[in-house]
Amino acid sequence: MVVRRAPTSYRRLRDEDDVELKETTNSIPLHLLFNSAVFPNLQANQYSVLPATEDFLNGAAWNASGLIDVATNTSESIVKAAEQFRTNLMKHSNYKNMSTADCFHAYSNQYISEIGDALLIQEAVIWRSPDTWRPQWANHSGNYTWVRHSTSFPRPLNYDDELPFTSSPSVYPSNGWRCPSRSLTNCTASSAVEVPSPDVWAPYGSPVKYCLVEEVPERCELQLSFNIVTSVIICNIIKATCMWLTLWRHRKPGLVTLGDAIASFLDDPDPETEGRCLHSKELFQAEWQWERHHNREEITIDPEAFAPQRQRWGKASSKRRWFATYMLYIIAIIVASVFIKRSLQGMPSSFKGLWATGLGTLNGNNLLSMSTSLVGGVILANVPQAVLSYLYLCFNALYTCMLVAHEWARFFYERRTLRVTSPSSQQRSSYWLQLPYTYAVPLTVASGLLHWLASQSLFMVQITVVNDDGEPDPGLSISTCGYSPVAIILTTIVGSFIVLGGIGTALRRYPAGMPLASSCSAAISAACHPPSEDIDAAVLPVQWGVVDGGGKGEVGHCTFTSMRVTEPVPGKLYA
Repeated sequence: MVVRRAPTSYRRLRDEDDVELKETTNSIPLHLLFNSAVFPNLQANQYSVLPATEDFLNGAAWNASGLIDVATNTSESIVKAAEQFRTNLMKHSNYKNMSTADCFHAYSNQYISEIGDALLIQEAVIWRSPDTWRPQWANHSGNYTWVRHSTSFPRPLNYDDELPFTSSPSVYPSNGWRCPSRSLTNCTASSAVEVPSPDVWAPYGSPVKYCLVEEVPERCELQLSFNIVTSVIICNIIKATCMWLTLWRHRKPGLVTLGDAIASFLDDPDPETEGRCLHSKELFQAEWQWERHHNREEITIDPEAFAPQRQRWGKASSKRRWFATYMLYIIAIIVASVFIKRSLQGMPSSFKGLWATGLGTLNGNNLLSMSTSLVGGVILANVPQAVLSYLYLCFNALYTCMLVAHEWARFFYERRTLRVTSPSSQQRSSYWLQLPYTYAVPLTVASGLLHWLASQSLFMVQITVVNDDGEPDPGLSISTCGYSPVAIILTTIVGSFIVLGGIGTALRRYPAGMPLASSCSAAISAACHPPSEDIDAAVLPVQWGVVDGGGKGEVGHCTFTSMRVTEPVPGKLYA
């Protein structure tokens, strides 16, 4: 039998891997901008902290008797600064009294917006010079033992070495003054070594009796970027216009589902694929490759012997698609592993402590060490969203190929009506494209969870720093991106489950029988050459198998048909 090669319309199989790339390319501006069109601008206050005795509130001079090994000029500077602090305190009436525990917790965050300066009232203020004293770390009772060292001895830690203490939101930790050890760099006020209980908190030598805390009006804002919103609207208009033009130019019913394709070829069998009823997608690819190599216009097609094989589901998709999808995933995992390692630096080592850092929470030690513009921060924070969207499309395409082949294989052992987009007679309507709800719903939920976790993993940060005068200081404002180690780890785990699910699904096997067609239109067409008397097969329940009188001589014929069929015999020839 001499048959011309399949027309170019069947060659679309070779371009199927580009569909999700084009879709993602069209949506990249939306993925990079849409999530941050509306964003918060947080407030962070600079503030000062002064420990003092209760008589200081009654007009007495600041008691400097607790300053140990402090130079005279330094002591005089502290007393002068304390007097200025009291002047500011008396000038403003917006101070409130706080208990020791409430005061301790009120300053537990890096960025403070509701309160400002704090006056700590203690029985006595003991403040040792950091040049000659250091804490003894061996004492785990919470009451540090201070030991004297040589003036030439290098400071082992970054100490709080000034009074009053000035807290700056741009320096982490800004609340290191809460630690009795006065270690600004390694302060962990939640540790029982530093503070056994907030009720007996003693940051400057003796327990705090209560605090006077300045109340500051908040200026946190929810901002809308006009440029970003405009860009998103323009992109949506362009995308909607392209969709409308596509629908307008192609008004005829399209081949959307597998049932649409089978129905189309049953109504109008294509002579180009006649005599190839056992041709699979893989065999058509081999033919096309041979034709290109030999530059032949026609080839001889011989009948094939039926040899049933139980193919794995993964065989339904091309090797190129599998490679591209999982190579991108491997790259994403490597990048995520690097980010996880770096994000854990300076974070609690215990699981409980790490979990306490939260998802998408701004702690001060989880900021990128670079400043960004508004648009730059938005794009940087949303790059993972674009990557995840492309990965989702890749895995969606893999599942689509496997489930199309699964729907195809069911016609071998079960007579079924066709699932089409515009049903007539006994045809079934379609509420989904190729992914049944049992697959589509979990995949969509996992994708939504993945995108939400990604938004908590890397997020834009805009902070307005308010100085001691209550005015925003543009020079100290923070514009960068924050990150959450917990969210990055969870994003990686959820993404890995999706990937492992793809591998597990690919290892399943189709029942032995029909050649594997997947989404190859040529292979679908080859299986749709019913007997001439079967004129309404497309709208009736159909099954694939051997039809009586369909072949020539000893050669049988397999096809979709509404007529009676039998199973093909292994080893027998069919065309």
